[in-house]
Amino acid sequence: MRKILKISFKVMIIIIVYITYNVIMYQQIIVPFAHVNKHEIIKKTVKNRDLIGKKYIVCKWVRTTGYNYQLIRDENGIRRFNTYCKVTGISPEDELIYEMLISNNTYILYVVEKRQYKEMKGIEYIVDGWDVLYPAKRDELFNFSSEYILKNDLNEYNKSGRW
Repeated sequence: MRKILKISFKVMIIIIVYITYNVIMYQQIIVPFAHVNKHEIIKKTVKNRDLIGKKYIVCKWVRTTGYNYQLIRDENGIRRFNTYCKVTGISPEDELIYEMLISNNTYILYVVEKRQYKEMKGIEYIVDGWDVLYPAKRDELFNFSSEYILKNDLNEYNKSGRW
């Protein structure tokens, strides 16, 4: 009986050390039986300091008629409230799964051109790339990473390979 208790205690210590190491090193819990390819890192999230010298806007994805993003900061860095815009080009909604879009992530969209329409009182941005502002949020029990976009975050129909 003592031998079984000793072995159980050692296994429990190993599990605690494993979980603590993963939480400290990766700010996550890596499930040992998770499928490796499914959680392959595709791209890293960005922080504000990574954006110096780039032309971008900061947005959140919304489900509205006519507009697909809520503008948080425009291309001049000015905070916007209740401003909605249409985004065309290479955008997150074309490449990420729906669950990732609705998780209240903040997106960095790299602007190529801005069009302003007087008749619609709307703004359209043409973008050629995007990133997720750190941290990446997911509606999952096990959040595998807040620093990366993973392969399972991609829309399975996206075959563009633009990463």
